[in-house]
Amino acid sequence: MDASPYQAPEAELQPAQGTPATDAPLYKISGIGLATLLAGFAAGGLLLALNGKRLGRPNAMLHYFGGALLATAGVIAAGLLLPENIPSAVFVIPQILIVLHLARHLQGPALTQHETAGGRFESNWKAFGISILMIIALFAVILAGMLLFDPALRAEL
Repeated sequence: MDASPYQAPEAELQPAQGTPATDAPLYKISGIGLATLLAGFAAGGLLLALNGKRLGRPNAMLHYFGGALLATAGVIAAGLLLPENIPSAVFVIPQILIVLHLARHLQGPALTQHETAGGRFESNWKAFGISILMIIALFAVILAGMLLFDPALRAEL
């Protein structure tokens, strides 16, 4: 018997049931879905990243938001390459489903524990506002790309 009877057992420590995971307010899954509906992967990924950072995951901004920006670029590229008669729902619905699945899988248990412990949540109106700002930012990036790569458009201005 090598183990000392006085040594504390090795176990991963969990926050107490009555203690929120963080003092900072988190975004609800409904808010993340709303932002994704309005502004796609970029807005949903940003809210996932903010939650991750507030939950103590230091690389969340790089992983979640970086991945969301790459996915947004993929959706834009697909929109440019595919025929124009494809309905927009083909682009929107998969984004919502993917982000909601990721939110439930990656942060669902932490959000449930946070709610059970009486933790605070951000308003879905704030998620709405962030998605509007993301739409403006994406529009500016797309417009800059069009001006950069389309000489005819530059000539008209």
